[in-house]
Formats: sequence, C-alpha cells, structure tokens
Amino acid sequence: NGLSIPDAPLKGNGWLIHLLQGEAVLMGIGDIAIPDISGLKRIGINQKHDDYSCYEADGETLVRRYGSEVIYLIRPDGHIAASFNTADAKKINAAYQKMLGKGN
Repeated sequence: NGLSIPDAPLKGNGWLIHLLQGEAVLMGIGDIAIPDISGLKRIGINQKHDDYSCYEADGETLVRRYGSEVIYLIRPDGHIAASFNTADAKKINAAYQKMLGKGN
C-alpha cells in the first residue's frame, strides 16, 4: 500500500501514530486475533487480548479511517505495507518478508 498512517485518538493513551512508528507493527482492529509473527510487534484496537497490548479508540475516528475486523502491517516509517481481512499467518508473514525485501 505505502500510504502514510492516518492518526486517530485513543482513550487515555494519546494518539495512534505514537504506537506505530519506529518498528514493524501488526495492528488488529475489532474482533480479529492478531497472529504471532517473529519480528512484529502486535497492537490491538477495540479488543481485549492477553498476549499483546490493546487500546480503545476514542470516538469513531479510528474505525472510520481504518475499518474494523482488519489487520494492518505497518512499516517502521509509519506507512501501511499491507492489510488483511483474515488472520492468515502465512499470508501476513509473506507480506512481512516482502516488506523486508526477502520475498517476491
């Protein structure tokens, strides 16, 4: 995708953009589990999960901008590398490897 991430407010935690820069991140929004892929930080929005940090959107801005039941692969520079409507670890890992320059 290569689009810069649009910012959105989080309840009690400031702004989304501060969580998504400086390292590769898988961000899951809504009722979708984020697979554990080596090298990727996981962040959940509008969900509760014991295996990774979760935050709540403040208002509807985040869901309007990103949608729901979706996973985003975010590059360390804060750009969207890919998005997924299912938690298919194989497809997500392939996109991650491509982002790293190791895949086709």
